[in-house]
Amino acid sequence: MPAAKQNFTIEQRATFKKRLQYRDTRGKPINLTGFAARMQIRSAANAAEVLLELSTENGRIALRGASGVIDLLVDSATTSTITWTQAVYDLKLIAPEGTDLRLLEGKVFASPGVTQ
Repeated sequence: MPAAKQNFTIEQRATFKKRLQYRDTRGKPINLTGFAARMQIRSAANAAEVLLELSTENGRIALRGASGVIDLLVDSATTSTITWTQAVYDLKLIAPEGTDLRLLEGKVFASPGVTQ
């Protein structure tokens, strides 16, 4: 199954929170117990530089087990360092046995913050 497309906007100088839920074709949550996840944001899909990385390892992604919920979180200290305005990302789930699934892909827009 190809990755679903979803775009995000991250507001500079504000906490970014996004809650997603992974469901099967019947709408039932998929159990993510034991899974890991990684999301990389780059200027282009083939760009060498990673602009921002979210993962279960760095605490910017939390997987909520049997509920299928995926929480993305980037603190305001990190979003305040964003200098780009548009980039691309994909979000991968890594199953306990090691297989990778590209769950989502799309564009990420950064909205400049004014209040400091």
